[in-house]
Amino acid sequence: MHDLAEKLAELLTAKGVYEKVLVDNVTGECAVLVAKRGATLHLIALSTHNDWVYAKIALSDAVPLRAWSCSNIFYTPYGLYAFAHTLDELADKIAGKQDRLEAQARILEEALRSGASLE
Repeated sequence: MHDLAEKLAELLTAKGVYEKVLVDNVTGECAVLVAKRGATLHLIALSTHNDWVYAKIALSDAVPLRAWSCSNIFYTPYGLYAFAHTLDELADKIAGKQDRLEAQARILEEALRSGASLE
C-alpha cells in the first residue's frame, strides 16, 4: 500500500493537482495522504478492492486532527469519492473533483464562521 500511496502522491503533484502531497499514515489496506492546494489541505484515503483503486477526498477541516485515519475519512459525510482501475486514472478523477471540493471548502468556511459544529 505504501508504494501505491507514494505513486499517487507523485502523480498528483506531476499533474499539478496539488502543490505537495505527503503520505501520512499507511496500514495494510489503506493509506492517508495529506495534499496541499493553495491554502487548503485535503485528506485522501486510498485503498484497493479487487482490480479497483479508490479514494475519498475530504477537506482537512472536516475531519478532526485526532481522527485523520482511513476509517474516519471514509465515513465522514464530507468529501468526494473517486474510483478507477489505475492510479493514473484515479489521479485524473481526483483532479476533476477539485472545483466541487473548493465549493465544499467555501460552504464549510461559511458554516464555521457562523458557529456551526461539524460533529
